[in-house]
Amino acid sequence: TNEEVGEEAELSDERYEFLKAHEQLVLTVTEYGYGKRSSSYDFRLTGRGGKGIRATDVSKTAEIGRLVATFPVGNDDQIMLVSD
Repeated sequence: TNEEVGEEAELSDERYEFLKAHEQLVLTVTEYGYGKRSSSYDFRLTGRGGKGIRATDVSKTAEIGRLVATFPVGNDDQIMLVSD
């Protein structure tokens, strides 16, 4: 357990391997075809009234476009994105 908020806990090798094996990945796609695969561990849980989490850099919206899709993916998934 952490004694201070924000302090990172030391993980045993066994716990690290367990977390790695159960990690879920999320693919975020923008309207101009940019994609980013992130660990679900990068996203914290928030309650009602939480301000949320930015999945993309909003200062680059003109360059990468708006967020159009976010969905879970696996390490072995093959993704094909098609636009008209």
